[in-house]
Amino acid sequence: MTIFGFLQMLVDLIEANPTLALLIVFLVSAGEALFVVGLFVPSTVVLVAAGTMVGMGKLSFVPIFLAATFGAVVGDAVSFWFGHIWKERVRQVWPFSRYTLLLDKGETFFQRHGGKSVFIGRFIPGVKSVIPGIAGMMGMGMARFTVINVVSAFAWAGAHIIPAVALGRGFDLAHSANPRLAALLVGVLVVLVLAWYLTRLTLAFTLPRLDKARLWIADHLKTKDSSIAGLAARVLLNEEGAFVAFCLAILCLFGLAGFALLVVNLMFEPELAASDQTISTFLQALRNGPGDRVMVLVTMLADSVTLTPPAVAFVAIMLALRRWRLAAMATVTFIGAAIFVPLAKSLLQRPRPMPHYSGAEAFSFPSGHATLSIAIIGGIVVILAHALPTRWKSVVYATTAALLALIALSRVYLLAHWPSDVIAGLLFGGSMVLLLAFLLHGRELGLPAGKVAVAVGLVYAGTCAIHIDRRFGDTLASYSRPLPVDTISADDWTGGGWRSIPRARVLFDGEFAEPLILQTDMPLPALKTALEKAGWREHAANLFSSTLSHTLPAVGSIADLPPLQSYNGGRPALATFTLDDTSRPGTRLVLNIWPTFTTIAGTGTNAPLVTASVTREALEPLPFGYGKTKIAPLEPDAEAKAARSVADALATTGGRMTQPGPSLFLIASGA
Repeated sequence: MTIFGFLQMLVDLIEANPTLALLIVFLVSAGEALFVVGLFVPSTVVLVAAGTMVGMGKLSFVPIFLAATFGAVVGDAVSFWFGHIWKERVRQVWPFSRYTLLLDKGETFFQRHGGKSVFIGRFIPGVKSVIPGIAGMMGMGMARFTVINVVSAFAWAGAHIIPAVALGRGFDLAHSANPRLAALLVGVLVVLVLAWYLTRLTLAFTLPRLDKARLWIADHLKTKDSSIAGLAARVLLNEEGAFVAFCLAILCLFGLAGFALLVVNLMFEPELAASDQTISTFLQALRNGPGDRVMVLVTMLADSVTLTPPAVAFVAIMLALRRWRLAAMATVTFIGAAIFVPLAKSLLQRPRPMPHYSGAEAFSFPSGHATLSIAIIGGIVVILAHALPTRWKSVVYATTAALLALIALSRVYLLAHWPSDVIAGLLFGGSMVLLLAFLLHGRELGLPAGKVAVAVGLVYAGTCAIHIDRRFGDTLASYSRPLPVDTISADDWTGGGWRSIPRARVLFDGEFAEPLILQTDMPLPALKTALEKAGWREHAANLFSSTLSHTLPAVGSIADLPPLQSYNGGRPALATFTLDDTSRPGTRLVLNIWPTFTTIAGTGTNAPLVTASVTREALEPLPFGYGKTKIAPLEPDAEAKAARSVADALATTGGRMTQPGPSLFLIASGA
């Protein structure tokens, strides 16, 4: 079973058993408030999941909110009475005797904040599990505690559930536009939340026991007369940083495996190319003048003429300092990446999104900018930051990673590479840097790192300044070309050229959604006029207002709400129309007009070809008279009927109508 199937099965189970969901929410809310035991109860995970399902329309808000609130009140009350009855004796009772440091921390917190600590502590991980018990131990009045307990429980439940409801509504909107992408986002969220909880559990409970097991296994391996067992013991004991070196090697192998997986998908999975096209097209719709200038500036930081001088300067400095091994490692890293990129491009020969270069550079996979920037900049940073304290090393690595990520984004934004090209370059270049870090691990380099960094930085800054000053205008012009458009004659289009246009809306992951019911070269104003005469109503909401109106609960009929925002091949609709669906009261048909990259040659000027798709939306009722828009099923006969009505409306303008498929119509304007 795939992750998508498992998640759907889990959602269906909870939706079919809402009482079970209420019981789970109550138990975990109460459990997290229990004295010390709450350290190991994942209430945040459960409440965020429950709130998300409320936003997705799978559960009701009020019962879930009350279950969380009541559970928190009960849990804190039990902890309070436990502390009130046992007082200081609790420190001698197992398992609480193992958490005396946490109890001391809770007492200090209570003494500092008094009664407010019951309210504040509920929102602080760790301390929250002992504060109610500490309040009972230190003689806080029951009436005062109860008031604070109830008020804080309402605030705590709202702080967890209400944002999660908005998150769930966002997932619901994403599901309307791209079901598989929404499922992937849910899967990523689940993994991240579980990872957070498991990390918390590991630090508090599992690591001490694993550490004992690690030492026992290492001692046992040392008794074996085997070089492999001895090496494993060194790794487990992290002698001379062996465990860290082992992790670096594993990450390097994972990077190379990821690169290989991308190559296989590129060769055998057409969805990867379709997803690349969709994401790239989406980014092109976001382009603007200031953004272009910034991204061109960023991408020029990783041109070969700007990366080569600092690489040469670094190797020359290492040679001057008689650091032969470092010079050799850096040279192999830099030259290896420089040789690999054109070799891989020549073998795979994937065309670029736009023809920016010639020769081997005319090919796209992998991105040379991404590969070389991480290999050269990342390699130099790894060597120079080798001896830094961990805190400063983390700052340097994070800053470098942000720069490299921005360079990678610029390549996709400027349509120089497909997204998978950039990811492949980062994976391969990153693997080379990890290998370099592995080889350097545990060595004392003894470099004058600060002086070398200043010298190499000055070379890099000077080279970038000269290159940008001389070539910025030409580079900006080369990346400002319009997207390529195919032009065919009207006869070729109606005679079979229509087959080159996708027959369904393309989602961001390369999969297909609802079918396209119309292709026409009719001008958009005439198209709008014909549809309005046929009863269709145009909506002109932008992305922000549309998302906001569908994220928040609405009051009124569905006719008053803007349609759900969707994309075709990464491009937003040129125009969106709605029509009340008389066959199903309370629903409406939504017609989106989509742009294409094709024009039809006419007697005067070329007319852009547009397509259209139709969906059905309904208003799902929520408590207190509110509702939310959702996609409703559209049966094939209803789709065919809607397609026929749209085609008939456009044909009245004098266009020539043909029907190559059951629900597909071509309307040639004859211009």
